[in-house]
Amino acid sequence: MFPSILFLIAIGPIPSILYFDRRFSEIKYDPWKNFTDDAGPWCERPHEFGLVKEKSNAYSDYIFVLSAVYFLARTRYEKKRRESDNLLKLMPNLGYLYAAINMFHAIGTFINHSCRCSFGHQLDLIGMYSITNFWMPYYILRYAYYNKNNVYLSYNKPKIISSLYKRYYLIYIGFSIITYPFTSISYSNSHSDHIEFTILTTSCGFCLLLDFMTHRLCKKKQITLYYVAKGKCLHIGVAVILFGVVMQKMDALGIMCDPTHIIQFHSLWHIAAAIATIMAYEHANSEFPYYMNLPFVKTFPTVRSP
Repeated sequence: MFPSILFLIAIGPIPSILYFDRRFSEIKYDPWKNFTDDAGPWCERPHEFGLVKEKSNAYSDYIFVLSAVYFLARTRYEKKRRESDNLLKLMPNLGYLYAAINMFHAIGTFINHSCRCSFGHQLDLIGMYSITNFWMPYYILRYAYYNKNNVYLSYNKPKIISSLYKRYYLIYIGFSIITYPFTSISYSNSHSDHIEFTILTTSCGFCLLLDFMTHRLCKKKQITLYYVAKGKCLHIGVAVILFGVVMQKMDALGIMCDPTHIIQFHSLWHIAAAIATIMAYEHANSEFPYYMNLPFVKTFPTVRSP
Protein backbone atom coordinates (compact mmCIF):
# COMPACT_ATOMS: atom_id res chain seq x y z
CA MET A 1 0.00 0.00 0.00
CA PHE A 2 2.72 2.47 0.99
CA PRO A 3 4.74 1.98 -2.25
CA SER A 4 1.56 2.65 -4.23
CA ILE A 5 1.01 5.90 -2.36
CA LEU A 6 4.59 6.97 -3.06
CA PHE A 7 4.19 6.13 -6.75
CA LEU A 8 0.95 8.11 -6.92
CA ILE A 9 2.57 11.15 -5.31
CA ALA A 10 5.58 10.98 -7.62
CA ILE A 11 3.83 10.30 -10.93
CA GLY A 12 0.18 11.28 -10.39
CA PRO A 13 0.33 15.03 -11.12
CA ILE A 14 2.34 14.70 -14.37
CA PRO A 15 -0.49 13.76 -16.80
CA SER A 16 -2.78 16.53 -15.51
CA ILE A 17 -0.06 19.19 -15.71
CA LEU A 18 0.92 18.19 -19.26
CA TYR A 19 -2.72 18.05 -20.38
CA PHE A 20 -3.72 21.48 -19.04
CA ASP A 21 -0.51 23.08 -20.24
CA ARG A 22 -1.10 21.82 -23.76
CA ARG A 23 -4.82 22.60 -23.70
CA PHE A 24 -4.35 26.17 -22.46
CA SER A 25 -1.64 26.73 -25.08
CA GLU A 26 -3.94 25.53 -27.87
CA ILE A 27 -6.79 27.84 -26.89
CA LYS A 28 -4.34 30.68 -26.08
CA TYR A 29 -5.42 31.00 -22.47
CA ASP A 30 -3.31 32.46 -19.68
CA PRO A 31 -4.57 31.22 -16.28
CA TRP A 32 -2.16 33.58 -14.47
CA LYS A 33 -3.23 36.85 -16.10
CA ASN A 34 -4.92 38.16 -12.93
CA PHE A 35 -1.82 37.60 -10.77
CA THR A 36 0.72 40.35 -10.09
CA ASP A 37 3.67 40.04 -12.47
CA ASP A 38 7.05 39.27 -10.90
CA ALA A 39 9.31 37.79 -13.56
CA GLY A 40 12.74 36.62 -12.51
CA PRO A 41 15.88 37.62 -14.43
CA TRP A 42 16.17 34.22 -16.07
CA CYS A 43 17.51 33.41 -19.50
CA GLU A 44 14.59 31.22 -20.59
CA ARG A 45 12.08 32.88 -22.90
CA PRO A 46 8.58 32.57 -21.38
CA HIS A 47 5.54 31.36 -23.29
CA GLU A 48 2.69 33.83 -23.50
CA PHE A 49 -0.03 31.22 -22.99
CA GLY A 50 -0.34 27.92 -21.17
CA LEU A 51 -0.18 26.65 -17.62
CA VAL A 52 3.62 26.62 -17.60
CA LYS A 53 5.37 29.71 -18.95
CA GLU A 54 8.98 28.66 -18.29
CA LYS A 55 9.07 25.02 -19.41
CA SER A 56 12.65 24.10 -18.55
CA ASN A 57 12.78 25.95 -15.24
CA ALA A 58 9.36 24.75 -14.08
CA TYR A 59 9.56 21.09 -15.08
CA SER A 60 13.03 20.74 -13.57
CA ASP A 61 11.41 21.58 -10.21
CA TYR A 62 9.82 18.14 -10.28
CA ILE A 63 13.04 16.76 -8.84
CA PHE A 64 11.98 18.25 -5.49
CA VAL A 65 8.84 16.09 -5.63
CA LEU A 66 11.01 13.03 -6.18
CA SER A 67 13.30 14.01 -3.31
CA ALA A 68 10.28 14.46 -1.03
CA VAL A 69 9.07 10.97 -1.95
CA TYR A 70 12.56 9.67 -1.22
CA PHE A 71 12.51 11.24 2.25
CA LEU A 72 9.11 9.70 2.98
CA ALA A 73 10.39 6.26 2.05
CA ARG A 74 13.65 6.67 4.00
CA THR A 75 11.87 7.92 7.12
CA ARG A 76 9.40 5.04 7.12
CA TYR A 77 12.21 2.54 6.67
CA GLU A 78 14.31 4.06 9.47
CA LYS A 79 11.37 4.09 11.90
CA LYS A 80 10.91 0.37 11.35
CA ARG A 81 14.54 -0.28 12.24
CA ARG A 82 14.07 1.57 15.57
CA GLU A 83 17.72 2.48 15.91
CA SER A 84 18.86 5.58 17.77
CA ASP A 85 22.48 6.07 16.79
CA ASN A 86 22.13 9.81 16.24
CA LEU A 87 19.82 12.73 16.87
CA LEU A 88 17.92 12.40 13.58
CA LYS A 89 17.06 8.78 14.40
CA LEU A 90 16.06 9.73 17.93
CA MET A 91 13.52 12.13 16.38
CA PRO A 92 12.40 10.19 13.27
CA ASN A 93 9.32 12.35 12.69
CA LEU A 94 11.65 15.10 11.53
CA GLY A 95 12.03 13.05 8.36
CA TYR A 96 8.34 13.52 7.61
CA LEU A 97 8.68 17.25 8.23
CA TYR A 98 11.63 17.39 5.83
CA ALA A 99 9.61 15.55 3.18
CA ALA A 100 6.70 17.99 3.63
CA ILE A 101 9.03 20.99 3.36
CA ASN A 102 10.57 19.69 0.14
CA MET A 103 7.12 18.97 -1.31
CA PHE A 104 5.98 22.50 -0.43
CA HIS A 105 9.09 23.93 -2.05
CA ALA A 106 8.47 21.83 -5.17
CA ILE A 107 4.96 23.26 -5.50
CA GLY A 108 6.10 26.80 -4.74
CA THR A 109 9.00 26.93 -7.17
CA PHE A 110 6.92 25.20 -9.88
CA ILE A 111 4.22 27.85 -9.53
CA ASN A 112 6.87 30.57 -9.52
CA HIS A 113 8.25 29.55 -12.92
CA SER A 114 4.81 28.71 -14.27
CA CYS A 115 3.13 32.02 -13.47
CA ARG A 116 6.09 34.43 -13.18
CA CYS A 117 4.09 36.17 -10.49
CA SER A 118 4.69 37.54 -6.98
CA PHE A 119 2.51 34.83 -5.40
CA GLY A 120 4.68 32.08 -6.85
CA HIS A 121 7.89 33.91 -6.00
CA GLN A 122 6.89 34.19 -2.34
CA LEU A 123 5.92 30.51 -2.17
CA ASP A 124 9.28 29.62 -3.72
CA LEU A 125 11.21 31.62 -1.12
CA ILE A 126 9.18 30.30 1.81
CA GLY A 127 9.95 26.75 0.72
CA MET A 128 13.62 27.46 0.09
CA TYR A 129 14.15 29.17 3.43
CA SER A 130 12.20 26.39 5.16
CA ILE A 131 14.78 23.86 3.96
CA THR A 132 17.69 25.79 5.48
CA ASN A 133 15.62 26.57 8.59
CA PHE A 134 15.11 22.83 9.03
CA TRP A 135 18.82 22.22 9.53
CA MET A 136 19.69 25.11 11.83
CA PRO A 137 17.76 23.89 14.91
CA TYR A 138 18.95 20.35 14.14
CA TYR A 139 22.62 21.36 14.39
CA ILE A 140 21.95 23.47 17.47
CA LEU A 141 20.36 20.53 19.27
CA ARG A 142 22.97 18.14 17.90
CA TYR A 143 25.71 20.18 19.56
CA ALA A 144 23.76 20.20 22.81
CA TYR A 145 23.16 16.44 22.42
CA TYR A 146 26.87 15.62 22.38
CA ASN A 147 27.55 18.22 25.05
CA LYS A 148 25.48 16.24 27.60
CA ASN A 149 27.52 14.41 30.21
CA ASN A 150 25.45 11.25 30.10
CA VAL A 151 24.71 10.59 26.44
CA TYR A 152 23.52 6.97 26.71
CA LEU A 153 21.01 7.28 29.52
CA SER A 154 19.40 10.69 29.31
CA TYR A 155 18.36 10.52 25.64
CA ASN A 156 16.75 7.11 25.82
CA LYS A 157 13.86 8.36 27.91
CA PRO A 158 10.61 9.18 26.05
CA LYS A 159 10.15 12.33 28.15
CA ILE A 160 13.52 13.66 27.04
CA ILE A 161 12.78 12.89 23.39
CA SER A 162 9.46 14.73 23.67
CA SER A 163 11.34 17.70 25.09
CA LEU A 164 13.75 17.58 22.14
CA TYR A 165 10.84 17.75 19.68
CA LYS A 166 9.39 20.78 21.48
CA ARG A 167 12.72 22.56 21.53
CA TYR A 168 13.30 21.78 17.86
CA TYR A 169 9.92 23.11 16.70
CA LEU A 170 10.26 26.26 18.81
CA ILE A 171 13.65 27.06 17.26
CA TYR A 172 12.37 26.19 13.78
CA ILE A 173 9.35 28.48 14.15
CA GLY A 174 11.64 31.23 15.44
CA PHE A 175 13.90 31.08 12.38
CA SER A 176 10.84 30.92 10.10
CA ILE A 177 9.43 34.09 11.65
CA ILE A 178 12.77 35.86 11.14
CA THR A 179 13.05 34.92 7.45
CA TYR A 180 9.38 35.35 6.47
CA PRO A 181 9.49 39.16 5.89
CA PHE A 182 12.21 38.66 3.28
CA THR A 183 9.94 36.44 1.16
CA SER A 184 7.86 39.44 0.01
CA ILE A 185 10.77 41.13 -1.79
CA SER A 186 10.09 41.09 -5.54
CA TYR A 187 12.57 40.40 -8.32
CA SER A 188 12.29 44.02 -9.41
CA ASN A 189 14.05 45.06 -6.21
CA SER A 190 17.73 45.55 -7.02
CA HIS A 191 18.70 43.91 -3.73
CA SER A 192 16.49 40.83 -4.17
CA ASP A 193 19.21 38.47 -5.38
CA HIS A 194 21.74 39.70 -2.79
CA ILE A 195 19.28 39.25 0.09
CA GLU A 196 18.35 35.74 -1.04
CA PHE A 197 22.01 34.78 -1.47
CA THR A 198 22.95 36.24 1.94
CA ILE A 199 20.19 34.38 3.79
CA LEU A 200 21.03 31.04 2.17
CA THR A 201 24.80 31.33 2.62
CA THR A 202 24.43 32.55 6.22
CA SER A 203 22.17 29.61 7.07
CA CYS A 204 24.48 27.06 5.44
CA GLY A 205 27.54 28.66 7.02
CA PHE A 206 25.88 28.57 10.43
CA CYS A 207 25.24 24.83 10.08
CA LEU A 208 28.79 24.12 8.88
CA LEU A 209 30.21 26.11 11.80
CA LEU A 210 28.11 24.16 14.31
CA ASP A 211 29.15 20.93 12.62
CA PHE A 212 32.81 21.90 13.04
CA MET A 213 32.25 22.82 16.69
CA THR A 214 30.47 19.51 17.31
CA HIS A 215 33.36 17.53 15.86
CA ARG A 216 35.81 19.41 18.08
CA LEU A 217 33.62 18.75 21.10
CA CYS A 218 33.40 15.04 20.28
CA LYS A 219 37.15 14.84 19.86
CA LYS A 220 37.61 16.23 23.39
CA LYS A 221 35.13 13.68 24.74
CA GLN A 222 36.85 10.88 22.82
CA ILE A 223 33.80 10.29 20.64
CA THR A 224 34.48 9.35 17.04
CA LEU A 225 31.77 10.15 14.50
CA TYR A 226 31.52 7.71 11.61
CA TYR A 227 29.51 8.23 8.42
CA VAL A 228 28.49 6.28 5.36
CA ALA A 229 31.09 6.79 2.60
CA LYS A 230 33.39 8.35 5.22
CA GLY A 231 31.46 11.61 5.32
CA LYS A 232 31.62 12.19 1.57
CA CYS A 233 27.88 12.99 1.50
CA LEU A 234 28.56 16.36 3.12
CA HIS A 235 31.44 17.10 0.76
CA ILE A 236 29.35 16.14 -2.26
CA GLY A 237 26.46 18.28 -1.02
CA VAL A 238 28.67 21.35 -0.60
CA ALA A 239 30.32 20.84 -4.00
CA VAL A 240 26.98 20.35 -5.76
CA ILE A 241 25.35 23.40 -4.19
CA LEU A 242 28.36 25.56 -5.16
CA PHE A 243 28.03 24.27 -8.72
CA GLY A 244 24.33 25.13 -8.64
CA VAL A 245 25.02 28.66 -7.43
CA VAL A 246 27.45 29.19 -10.31
CA MET A 247 24.83 27.94 -12.78
CA GLN A 248 22.18 30.22 -11.27
CA LYS A 249 24.48 33.26 -11.43
CA MET A 250 25.45 32.54 -15.04
CA ASP A 251 21.78 32.22 -15.98
CA ALA A 252 20.81 35.49 -14.29
CA LEU A 253 23.74 37.34 -15.90
CA GLY A 254 22.92 35.96 -19.36
CA ILE A 255 26.26 34.15 -19.77
CA MET A 256 26.02 31.53 -22.57
CA CYS A 257 22.30 32.26 -22.66
CA ASP A 258 20.08 30.41 -25.14
CA PRO A 259 16.46 31.44 -24.32
CA THR A 260 14.85 28.56 -26.26
CA HIS A 261 17.14 25.68 -25.26
CA ILE A 262 15.50 22.73 -23.52
CA ILE A 263 18.12 22.85 -20.75
CA GLN A 264 18.65 26.12 -18.91
CA PHE A 265 21.35 26.91 -16.36
CA HIS A 266 18.67 27.82 -13.85
CA SER A 267 17.14 24.37 -14.22
CA LEU A 268 20.55 22.91 -13.35
CA TRP A 269 20.44 24.99 -10.17
CA HIS A 270 17.18 23.24 -9.23
CA ILE A 271 18.70 19.81 -9.80
CA ALA A 272 21.82 20.71 -7.80
CA ALA A 273 19.76 22.10 -4.90
CA ALA A 274 17.63 18.94 -4.73
CA ILE A 275 20.71 16.71 -4.73
CA ALA A 276 22.20 18.84 -1.95
CA THR A 277 19.07 18.35 0.21
CA ILE A 278 19.44 14.58 -0.21
CA MET A 279 23.15 14.67 0.66
CA ALA A 280 22.44 16.75 3.77
CA TYR A 281 19.84 14.24 4.93
CA GLU A 282 22.03 11.22 4.24
CA HIS A 283 24.98 12.80 6.02
CA ALA A 284 22.94 13.42 9.17
CA ASN A 285 21.08 10.12 8.98
CA SER A 286 24.22 8.01 8.58
CA GLU A 287 26.08 9.52 11.54
CA PHE A 288 27.20 6.86 13.98
CA PRO A 289 28.99 7.87 17.22
CA TYR A 290 31.61 5.48 18.56
CA TYR A 291 32.56 5.98 22.20
CA MET A 292 36.20 5.02 22.66
CA ASN A 293 35.67 4.90 26.42
CA LEU A 294 32.79 5.63 28.77
CA PRO A 295 33.99 8.24 31.26
CA PHE A 296 30.69 10.12 31.07
CA VAL A 297 28.36 7.23 31.87
CA LYS A 298 27.99 7.10 35.65
CA THR A 299 25.40 4.37 36.05
CA PHE A 300 24.05 1.46 34.05
CA PRO A 301 20.71 -0.29 34.35
CA THR A 302 20.69 -3.39 36.53
CA VAL A 303 20.42 -6.59 34.53
CA ARG A 304 18.93 -9.55 36.34
CA SER A 305 19.86 -13.04 35.29
CA PRO A 306 16.97 -15.32 34.32
